[in-house]
Amino acid sequence: MPQDHPKRLGYFSSLEDAQGNFTTQRFFRRLNFFPKLSDNMFSEPTSFEPMPIMKYLKLLIFVFVLFLFASAVQAATITSAASGYWNDTGTWVGSVIPSSTDSIVISSGHEVLFDRNDSSTTCGPITVNSGGTLKFDSGTKTMQVKGDINVYGKLELVPGSTLKIECETNGQYGIIVYSGGELKGTGSVPTVLTTLSAPLAIGGQTITVANASGFGVGDIITLGEGANAEGFTISAISGTTITLNRKALNAQTAGIEVYKNATVITSDISAGSKTFTVVDLGGIVAGDRIAVATTSSNYYETELATVESVSSNTITMIQPLLYSHDSGAIVVKTNRDTLITSAVQNGEHNGYIKINEDGMIRLEYVEVSYQGTDTYAEHKWGVYIEATSYLNPLKACSVHSTNYSGIYYGNIYTSQKGISLVSNIVYKNKDGAGIWTWATKGSSFISNFVFLNESPGISVSGVKDLLISNVTFSNTSTGLNMSSDKGILLYNETFSNSWGGELGINNTNNTLAAYNRIRGNHSSCYDGLLQIYYSNNIVLLENQILQLADFPATQGIYFIFEAVNVLGIDNNIDAFYGFNLGWNNKVIFKNSDFSSVNVREEDSYVVSLNRNNRNGIAEIWGDYHIPSSDGQQFNYVDRSYLSSATNPILFRGSNHTITTPEASDSTTATEVWFVTYRSATSNWEVKGTVSGLQSNRATSGALYTSDGSQVRFTLSQNSPQEGDQFVFAAIAAAGDANTQKRIMFGPSAIAELNNQSRLTVDSGGKIELKGTSTYPTLVDYDGIGAYGFVISGEVDAQYFDFNQINSDGVKIDPTATITKFDNGSIRNVSGLGPHLSVNGKDHTFNYLNIDNTGAYDVKASNDADLIFTRSQRGTFSDSIADTSSVSWDDPILGYTDNYIVGSLLYDSDTKILTIPYKIKDPNSFTCTFKNTSFQYSQDGGLTWRTVSDSNLSGIGGSFASSDSFGSAPQHTIYWNTGTNYNNLEANLAVRFRVNNGYVYGNYGTSEVIPFNIVPPVVQVLSPNGGELYKG
Repeated sequence: MPQDHPKRLGYFSSLEDAQGNFTTQRFFRRLNFFPKLSDNMFSEPTSFEPMPIMKYLKLLIFVFVLFLFASAVQAATITSAASGYWNDTGTWVGSVIPSSTDSIVISSGHEVLFDRNDSSTTCGPITVNSGGTLKFDSGTKTMQVKGDINVYGKLELVPGSTLKIECETNGQYGIIVYSGGELKGTGSVPTVLTTLSAPLAIGGQTITVANASGFGVGDIITLGEGANAEGFTISAISGTTITLNRKALNAQTAGIEVYKNATVITSDISAGSKTFTVVDLGGIVAGDRIAVATTSSNYYETELATVESVSSNTITMIQPLLYSHDSGAIVVKTNRDTLITSAVQNGEHNGYIKINEDGMIRLEYVEVSYQGTDTYAEHKWGVYIEATSYLNPLKACSVHSTNYSGIYYGNIYTSQKGISLVSNIVYKNKDGAGIWTWATKGSSFISNFVFLNESPGISVSGVKDLLISNVTFSNTSTGLNMSSDKGILLYNETFSNSWGGELGINNTNNTLAAYNRIRGNHSSCYDGLLQIYYSNNIVLLENQILQLADFPATQGIYFIFEAVNVLGIDNNIDAFYGFNLGWNNKVIFKNSDFSSVNVREEDSYVVSLNRNNRNGIAEIWGDYHIPSSDGQQFNYVDRSYLSSATNPILFRGSNHTITTPEASDSTTATEVWFVTYRSATSNWEVKGTVSGLQSNRATSGALYTSDGSQVRFTLSQNSPQEGDQFVFAAIAAAGDANTQKRIMFGPSAIAELNNQSRLTVDSGGKIELKGTSTYPTLVDYDGIGAYGFVISGEVDAQYFDFNQINSDGVKIDPTATITKFDNGSIRNVSGLGPHLSVNGKDHTFNYLNIDNTGAYDVKASNDADLIFTRSQRGTFSDSIADTSSVSWDDPILGYTDNYIVGSLLYDSDTKILTIPYKIKDPNSFTCTFKNTSFQYSQDGGLTWRTVSDSNLSGIGGSFASSDSFGSAPQHTIYWNTGTNYNNLEANLAVRFRVNNGYVYGNYGTSEVIPFNIVPPVVQVLSPNGGELYKG
C-alpha cells in the first residue's frame, strides 16, 4: 500500500471498515474514502446546553440521509477491475470485495476465480459479460447466490464446486445462459474410468483396456463419446480383456474412455438387510448415495440409500433396505462432487437453469438438483435447453429432485444439429419427464439411467432421434416414449414402470425399434408393455417384451388406434395377452412368439406368420385386408414370406436417395443395416448388426452388393457430409418351403363382424392357396367358431381345404379375378348359409367338394354363370338370383327323364321289388352306388326311411354311364321287401344316389304309386304300363 494511500492517512474505505467508529463527514458515493475522526471526538463535554431547533432538524436530516445511504450500500453493484480471486480486493473496482447484497458484474477479458466456501448468501445477482469468466477455484468451494446469474460469457465449475441458488419461491432466480454464453461444469469421475489400449472395430465384441480394476462381470458400461458412444454389459473379463454382451456398432480408437455406469448384486438380499455384495465396488465409497433396483419383479421396488461403509465388494448402508432384491439387481451411484442446487432443498424454493438459443452448456460428472418450477408455462424447469451450439451438453451427470422435468431440450430450429446426452443419471423428478425433448432433430440419447420420475422416464419428440442402450425403470408413467419421425431405438431396457406402458411409440412415422428389452408387471401396465398409436410404418425387430411374474395379466403390445403398417420380426412377447388392438390398427408379425390377441374394432388386424416356431402356419385376428398391389402366398412349395428389406430411413443428412434394398432368400439375415458417409474416403461405409462391417464400400450411382450378397442397393448422394447415414432393416426369408401351409383364424371382438375375424383380398391384391393332393393348404378356425373369407382381388387356389367358414362361405365379389379355384373342399358352419357365394362372375370350378351341410350349396347372384365340373355338391339346392345360373356335372339318375328312374316291378310271392335305372354323366364316368342311400317313402315322398344294404342286391361294383339316357346301359336294383312290408297299404316311392368318382349326384326317385300287398294279386303298379306277376 503506497504511503499516500487514503487508508494510511486515516481514511476508511467502506462502512464495514468504519464499523464501530463515527464520522461527521458526508458520504458522496459508495466507494469514496472519508476521514477518520480525531481521538477526542467522544470526550465528555464540560457543560450541557439545549440544542437549537434548527440544529436539531439538521441532525435529524443527517441521520435520515445516513440511513438511506446505508440501505443503498446493501444493494451496490460491484464490477471486476481485473482477473483475480473473488476474495481479493484487487479484483474489484474500488478494491471492494462483494457483500451478500451486492450485484456482481464480471467484465469482458476478466477471469474471476471464486475461492470461498460460504455457508450463507455470497452475493446478489451476477452478470458475466461476453468475454468474461466466473470460475470456481479448485478444492471445496461453495457459492450461494440470491438472484439471477446471467451468463453472456462463461460460468465454470470444477471438481468440488457447489453453486446454490437462493430463492424465496420456485423459479424466482436461475442461471440463464444467453447466446454466446457458456455454462461449463466438471466433477471428479464418480465410478471407474479407463481407456482403450487398442482400437475396437465395428462388429468387435472384445476390448482391451489400460486397467480393468473396478470392473466386473455384469457391470453396465459406456464406450465412446457423444453420438458415437454405446452402452454394453460386461459378459467376461480376463486380465485387461473385456468381453461385451453384443457386437459393437461403432468403431472406437485407442485412448477412448470406458466408463462404468452401474454394477450388479451377486446374490439375493432380503428386506431389512443393510449389507449386500456387488461384483465390484468400482468407485463406491462411504458417504455415497446409491439406487438399488430389481430388474426381474415387482414394480417400484427401487430404493435410494446412503453408504455407511464398504469392505472388499460388500456395501453396508446407513438404513436397512425396504424391499427384497434378486441377484442381478443393479446398483447406481447417484451423487457427484460438483453440485448445482438450491439453497433450500425442499422443492418449494427451487432455482432453474435455462440455456437460451445458441447458448452453450457442457456438464460432465456434475450433480444438478432442486431446480425448476412446477408450472408448465414458465419454462423454468430443471435443466432447460432451448437450443445449444455444443453437441454434448450433459455427460455422466446426476439430475434429480427437480420440478416438471429433469432435462428438457427444445431444439426449435431445424438447422440446429442434435445434441447427445450420454450416461446421465436422471431420477426423482416431478411432473415432466426425466428427460424430455420437443422438436428435436438428430439428437442421441445413449446409456442414460432414468428412474423414479413422476412422469415418463424419457420422452422424445422430433425428427431422426436415436435412443440406444438407455435404462428406464420405476417411473410412474411410460418408461421410454418415442414420438420422433424416423426415430431409432436400439438395445434399450425398460422395466417396472407404471401406467402408460414400458415403451411408447406414438405420433411418429418410419420408426425402427430393434433389440430392446421391455419388462414390466405393475397393474397399471395392463394397457400394454409396449403401446403404439397414431403411427405409421413401424418396424419392431428382435425385441423382448416380457411380463414379470407378479402381475401376469399384462398385455404385451397395446395398439390403441391408428397404428398402421406395423411390421414385427423375430420378437419374443411373453405376456398373458400378446396384443390388444383398438381402432384402425394394421399389424403383421413374422416368426415371433406371443400368446393370445384381442382385436376390438373394425379395420384392425393382427397377422402372424410362423408364430412360436410353428412353420407354415399363418394366424389372423380381426379384419385383415390384403391391399392393392400386395399379395400373400400360402403354397406348399413356397416360403410363407420371402426375404425383404424395409424402405431406408435417411437418418442423418439430406437430399440423398437410395433404392429399396434387394434381399436374398438364401443369404439375407434379419438385422439392422447402417450406410454411413465417410469423408476421409469419399464413400459410404456399410455395416450390419449381424454381418458386421463390410469390406467393400458403396459409391454414388453404382449398384452395391454386400460381402455375402445379403443386400443390394444403389444410392445417389448430394453434397454428403461426414456421418450422413441411411438405416434399414433386412428380413430373412421364412424357413418353411415344402411345408404344408395352414391359415388359422382366431376370435375378435369386432361387433360389425359378429365377433368373427375376416380375410379380404382387396381389388388389386392377390392371394395364393396352392397345396398338393397330399398336403393341401388348410383354412380353418382355431377352436369353435367361424370366420369370413372375401375375394375382391385375384385368387389362385389349388388343393385347399376350407373348414368352419361362416354363413357367407367363400365370398367372391365382382372385382375378383379367379385364376384357379380347383381341387378343393369347402365346409360351412352347419346350418348356416352357402359354402360358396359368387357375385357377378362367370367361372368354371373343377374338382370342388362342397360339404353336405349349410342352407344351400352355392349362391350365385348379379348375373353369375357358374359351372362345376367333376365337383361334389352337398345335399342342398343352389341359391340362384336374377339371371344367374349354376350347373353341375354330377351323375344324373333316371331312365328317360332326369332324376326319375324306371317302372317298379313287384313279385308278390318272392316279395322282390325290381327298380330299373340308367346313369347320365357328362364325362361318361363309371359310377358307384352310395351306401345306405336307398330309401323308401310310404307317404308319397313326404318322409323317407333307409333300407339296409343287406336287403338289396345289384348295388355292388361299378356301373357304366353315358352322356345321354338313350346310349346309357340299364342297371337294376332288387329289394326284398319281406322284412319291411307286411299287410300294409301305402303310396310307395323309392330313391337312391350314385357317385361318379368325384361327386354324388342328386337322388334318382321313382314315381309315387299305390301299393297293396294283401291279398297278393297281379297289379299294374306303374303309369308306364309295367306289370307285376304273381309267381
